[in-house]
Amino acid sequence: MESHESGPHFDLVRELDDSDGCEVWAQWKTGREPSTLALLRDCPANNGAPGGANEACVLFAGHPGGHSYEFTDPEYDAIRDGGTRGP
Repeated sequence: MESHESGPHFDLVRELDDSDGCEVWAQWKTGREPSTLALLRDCPANNGAPGGANEACVLFAGHPGGHSYEFTDPEYDAIRDGGTRGP
């Protein structure tokens, strides 16, 4: 999820096998510990690319900011491309 200074924050806690398109997410406010667990529906968006290049958003429906496929994670990219993690 995109970085932001205020408002609620979320992080994926657990992916569920038989959840009918839902996952468990933690929620908290800036400067506080996670305080709520919520079962949230998966975001239905995908990038619409043809064939095997189609990528689904891995966030929850109605999430703030862009979809997960719209931004990159440099650490993930380095590992995927055969590099190592960290300095």
